[in-house]
Amino acid sequence: MNIQTAHEPSMSFLMITYNQEKTIEQALKSALAQDYPNLEIIVCDDCSKDKTFEIATKIATDYHGPFKIILQRNDPNLGIGANFHKAFTLASGEWLFMAAGDDVSTPDRCLGGAEGSL
Repeated sequence: MNIQTAHEPSMSFLMITYNQEKTIEQALKSALAQDYPNLEIIVCDDCSKDKTFEIATKIATDYHGPFKIILQRNDPNLGIGANFHKAFTLASGEWLFMAAGDDVSTPDRCLGGAEGSL
């Protein structure tokens, strides 16, 4: 049974990246394919030395869907913990989903979290 609610919690999908040019395209596209409507996607790159940030920027520029995308590139490299914290500070969602630049998510990843909170 599908229950509609008056309020769909806002979600922030935090994706931290570092030197993941081989996997960032698939990971980010899977984030953009989420079927939860109230979502922002934050890509926080930790000063990658490869083309990770450039690929993410191209995908974000070409995207014309419903989600807000925030791109952040740290300079200098902050390390994994501080990179996550930076992404967290950019988030506005009531719920957070964490991913890395090599994580591929199913389209219902955020929807499952929202349904569990109702």
